[in-house]
Amino acid sequence: MKPRRYGDFPSPEPSPPSAFGGEGLDEERTSPLRSLRLCGSTPFCLGFLMLVIILLAALLAPLLGKQGPQEQAFRGEIFAAPSWQHPLGIDGAGRDVWTRMLYGARVTLGIVLGATAIAVGFGVAFGAAAGTLRGVFDAAVSHVVDFLLAFPSILLGLVAL
Repeated sequence: MKPRRYGDFPSPEPSPPSAFGGEGLDEERTSPLRSLRLCGSTPFCLGFLMLVIILLAALLAPLLGKQGPQEQAFRGEIFAAPSWQHPLGIDGAGRDVWTRMLYGARVTLGIVLGATAIAVGFGVAFGAAAGTLRGVFDAAVSHVVDFLLAFPSILLGLVAL
């Protein structure tokens, strides 16, 4: 066997069996770039498509809805069944449910984006401070985060109310 030099490629030899049986790990499954090719997964593609449709519907609410969320559709009609003019029907006050749902999605998306921005801001600030200051502050931040991660998020949400 001749000595290897820098830049020489190894000969294609079978990989040794792994400790868990079977052949060794192949490069495609362990590559960090593998996670970027998610659109080959049908559930991911369907979920992503649904998310895009919901986001577009919320952003285009003034174009997709018949009138504003508080305006009445027809003065004499309440609790009307779904029709082509009102896809989800009319509520007890004579308002189009589809339009109200679209505008409600806009409000919800604004709240979610705002809460996420606040959480990321605090996380980056405390993480940077803990990494810079080290010592007691780092230990305190780590223990607080461990304490928060020990509880289910639904329980923390209920306690926060």
